[in-house]
Amino acid sequence: MNRVLLCLLAVFGTIFSPLSADIKGGSWLDKRAMSQIWDRLPTAGTDLIIEVQKGLVAYAIMQQGRPEVHISTGMMKALEPYELRFVISHEVAHTLYNHMDRAAARMDMMHRTPGTLSGMTFLALGMKFDEQQADTLGQTLYKAAGWPMDVFARMQKKCADGTLATKACMPSLSLRDPHFAFPDRFKLLVDRAGGLK
Repeated sequence: MNRVLLCLLAVFGTIFSPLSADIKGGSWLDKRAMSQIWDRLPTAGTDLIIEVQKGLVAYAIMQQGRPEVHISTGMMKALEPYELRFVISHEVAHTLYNHMDRAAARMDMMHRTPGTLSGMTFLALGMKFDEQQADTLGQTLYKAAGWPMDVFARMQKKCADGTLATKACMPSLSLRDPHFAFPDRFKLLVDRAGGLK
């Protein structure tokens, strides 16, 4: 009887515990699911915006001086729970490094030198560096949250067989998209995960 009561209290405590005020958009269930991830990461001063759409969307932006991480309900449904945790950790890492301001500065520089290959190359290399930094810190945040490190090998395998629903798996097609810029990104994540265990 006491075990049943304790189980019920735990379930109701989880259901009725307050949701983070930093999570906006989506349904109550979406917010509840995301709060279990958001509360384990260093997200003070950052909002999580849940976009209700089928597309696979995850990005970080600066909005009125406050960082935001956006995730679509399509991405939430497409990824397995620990894959989603890494994607969120990666986007939080972008906010911690303040990559949004660096990207804006690079875009400004590129617009000052329109049509030049050097401007586009500088932009692409900077974006690739930001993505690699966010992968590294995101992986460290993921590990610090106590989540299993074998997710990276599973993501690499799913990338190879085409079942991971993200453009980060695609081969390098464009200098302008940092997610396409390094097709070996999951190999790097798997190698680094081995060192973090």
